[in-house]
Amino acid sequence: LGCGCAFDASETRATVTLAPAASWLALSSAVLNGGAITLQPGAHVLNATVPADYDGVSPEPTALLRDWAEAEGWSSESCIGLLTAASMRTLRIASRSADGVTVTAIVTAGITNARAAGDDADYFVLRTVGAPPPGTLNTI
Repeated sequence: LGCGCAFDASETRATVTLAPAASWLALSSAVLNGGAITLQPGAHVLNATVPADYDGVSPEPTALLRDWAEAEGWSSESCIGLLTAASMRTLRIASRSADGVTVTAIVTAGITNARAAGDDADYFVLRTVGAPPPGTLNTI
């Protein structure tokens, strides 16, 4: 990642651990601690895969991510957590630097279990004929 951070990915989870001397301003679409947050050294980012038939209700997404973070021994207060039905094989990372500032994007994208950002119900058919179905874009 260009910052000395540790990155690990499996078929079902991807994690980033911030380097001991690093602090990040993160802007994410995360369920757990999403939005704009400053991550301190040693904080974690968890992007976890759920089954395609996960209803987003049971278990409750924030509680699920907190449990997973704490099972890893991480503080859920200093962890960003995202859920997706996408395989971690779709995960991509890109970094760019300019004028002493580095921006890194960590993205998974899925199109088989459609949801709109912030939608807590089944998706609505809003597409026109022939348009591709919507999907999730988890972005950090």
